Amino acid sequence: MDALTELPRRKPLLATILESEHVLDGEKMERALRFWNHRRKEGTTKAFGQIVLELRLLPPAALAYYVRLQRRMAHAPGRRRPLGVLAVESGVATATVIAEVLDEQAEKGGRLGDLLLSRGILRRHQLDTLLIRQRHAA
Repeated sequence: MDALTELPRRKPLLATILESEHVLDGEKMERALRFWNHRRKEGTTKAFGQIVLELRLLPPAALAYYVRLQRRMAHAPGRRRPLGVLAVESGVATATVIAEVLDEQAEKGGRLGDLLLSRGILRRHQLDTLLIRQRHAA
């Protein structure tokens, strides 16, 4: 089944990045997400990264790298969800791959979707699906 046919669960972008990069195993990820959701229900919101540190699931230096990836991916003008974020959430690309393509985009210019196509990371129907989701999520 194509990863784009499944609806992504809503979770923090950082959790999606850590999952796509295989940084936390399933048990650790579930533990962190349960703790994060529990805190949200209590009304004491904490950033997902703070919870990962609090639970000692990653050392601070390792987490800092992924937080930087998160910030790069989340930065986008306007109100639409960035295409790179949607690609990672859908499971068609990892955060590291998106970061590499964003570097190429900053250096050479061009649209992120076109760069993902030219590198063979996405097929046309996958890009079209992501763009539709992006348009409807705005």
